[in-house]
Amino acid sequence: MNILLVEDDEVDRMLFHRALKKAGAKCTVVDATDGAEALELLQTLIGSEGRSGQAPNTVIVTDINMPRMNGHEFVAAVRENPDLAKAVVFVYSTSATEEDRKLAYSRHVAGYLLKRGDDNALKDIGSLFDVYSRTVELPDA
Repeated sequence: MNILLVEDDEVDRMLFHRALKKAGAKCTVVDATDGAEALELLQTLIGSEGRSGQAPNTVIVTDINMPRMNGHEFVAAVRENPDLAKAVVFVYSTSATEEDRKLAYSRHVAGYLLKRGDDNALKDIGSLFDVYSRTVELPDA
């Protein structure tokens, strides 16, 4: 499984990568530091593979609070793009507000994951994506 991790905090990116590795998840992770960079990466992927109308076979994991284009703006842009609209997106954020959760789910995210910063939470995140990568069948690109 391919994961596009959209996260501006270097430590959070490192912890996410480490959690996947500890869980034994067979995932390839590409990093973007904000929504604008992530959209550019996704557009390049679609264009280079000539797959108009098809979302890349990549699960997106995005933070909310980022510079240039935050996670809510990024998810909205993904959903508005016909080539990306069906992409699987998870939010991974420190924000525990009901407002952020409702807005994310209104844009059809697959899940809202709370960054809790403890070892058990990181273990759970790693295990989640390990199990997800082994059990969920994504459509062929």
